[in-house]
Amino acid sequence: MKDVEDAAGWPTTHGSLVFKENIASEDSTHVARLGAAGAVLVGKAATSEFGFVAYTSTKLHGVTRNPWNLERTPAGSSGGSAAAVAGGLVPAATAGDGGGSIRIPASYCGLVGMKGSFGRIPRGPRAAFGQLAAVKGTVARSVRDAARWYDITSGYDPRDAFSLPRQEGWEAGLGSRGVRRLRVAVAVDLGNAVVHPEVRQIVSEAADFLVEAGGLERVDVEVQVPESGITWASAGLPSLVADLQDYWPDCEQDLTGEIAFAMRAAPTYRAKHGARLEKFRVEMNEAMANLFEKTDIVLCATSPMEPFNAEGPMPNIV
Repeated sequence: MKDVEDAAGWPTTHGSLVFKENIASEDSTHVARLGAAGAVLVGKAATSEFGFVAYTSTKLHGVTRNPWNLERTPAGSSGGSAAAVAGGLVPAATAGDGGGSIRIPASYCGLVGMKGSFGRIPRGPRAAFGQLAAVKGTVARSVRDAARWYDITSGYDPRDAFSLPRQEGWEAGLGSRGVRRLRVAVAVDLGNAVVHPEVRQIVSEAADFLVEAGGLERVDVEVQVPESGITWASAGLPSLVADLQDYWPDCEQDLTGEIAFAMRAAPTYRAKHGARLEKFRVEMNEAMANLFEKTDIVLCATSPMEPFNAEGPMPNIV
């Protein structure tokens, strides 16, 4: 279980020294549904502090390393979950994703990362505040394991107003629909990202293979998603302040540099920033709707860079 997920009697620390003594009083809906299906909950997996960055190294848990290369990161924020699955400790683990936290660890560790639609797996009780993009999901060793996970955990929960109705047949439906002649657009950089040349080459070669092997129809579609910049980076500030307002600034020395910086910047957050975020959300939704009128699948890089040093920080040059 990623250490942002509540399980009764287990610590939920969010990867932070500030919450090292925090013991959950009840299961999250996600965990409760897994337990009811007979899943064995083995332990808690390290996360980047409050799930904010794409590597997993904290003052509480230390450095989480990639089982394929111990000098490299398994990414984040679900880095502990991905490392546990890739290392053979468990076949699947809980994960969450608001900005790549399922997808990048899965990519770096050679796993299946399943980030379903927003609300597919409920976030309650006490659904996450202030971040209307983060979803529950899994990192798993196979597509079948990930599909079974969604059979078990998805479906409406009244404690999460954004949760979606249950959809049956994730595992049973595997292989039931052919992909031949589906339209695919290959956009390694999604139109505006800076991608490392080796990553670009690998993704392009993989796309060529998949198009040929699957009998897909490659379409020439201009892919241009709105640039998010600092607007998206600020999306998690309200929930972070809600978590730490009773401890700040006394807790500053216990926080990682990125979280301390975010808390120092939080007083500058204004209504205009929230308005920009909502405007960006609308623009992104419209861009995706328009794109998928022209294609069925978009193939792109999961991360613009190769796995970097386990200790961090994230590179600022690709």
